Amino acid sequence: MLISRVGCVICGSGKIRIAASGAECEACYQRRRARNARRTRLRRNAVGQPTGRLIADRYRAADRMRTLHRTWEAKGPDPLPAAITLLERLRAALDSVAVLDTELGRRYLTGTRPGPDGAVPREQTAFRRRLLTALKSGTRTVPDVLDQASDVHESESATVLADTHAFAIVAAAFGHRRTVAAFRQHRLALGAPWKDVRDQIAPLLADLTPATAADFDVDRAARLDADLARAAEAADAQRHAALGTG
Repeated sequence: MLISRVGCVICGSGKIRIAASGAECEACYQRRRARNARRTRLRRNAVGQPTGRLIADRYRAADRMRTLHRTWEAKGPDPLPAAITLLERLRAALDSVAVLDTELGRRYLTGTRPGPDGAVPREQTAFRRRLLTALKSGTRTVPDVLDQASDVHESESATVLADTHAFAIVAAAFGHRRTVAAFRQHRLALGAPWKDVRDQIAPLLADLTPATAADFDVDRAARLDADLARAAEAADAQRHAALGTG
């Protein structure tokens, strides 16, 4: 452990941890360890929860993240180290969203009826991945999917579509936040398969508008987190070199 006259750009601490891989602010090192442990707990907890619960949890976590990010931006161009507590709360919300997105993404591809061991034929996963990617990019629309389901009742793709999460299909086109609100307004189960709610999707679409950047602003918070991490690494390297330990 060494003491630097120059404080950490993130938290202001002058303590530096020296390791074979380089130098790192001691306080930030401890926060990073705690953050990794928190992510592990979140991943373990998510696995055992029903899909509808995860969708609702993700909605709440994203709302927290959105509010905290607005507060962060209101503090001006250089809020650290004074706003370190706010940053940690923002990172906690961001981690929740990221972990839930990963688990939900896995479930959206496996569908509502995975095998006993959770396995799904590769072609079914590929079909759902292509479908959700096309909906998110705008090359397909939810009405297209409704028409497809009407045209191919007996086909294999229709069977796969029937067991796909309806929420995943709509959210890919309209964003998570708006889709949760619409499903709740129309009293649809968040974890329902397409076949159970297909007839109620057309009325629901009338209350939705195409997704905007605001629906995907988790990316802005993720970029902020990555930018701060790079800035901290660069500053630690400079302090390490200034101490003559490199």
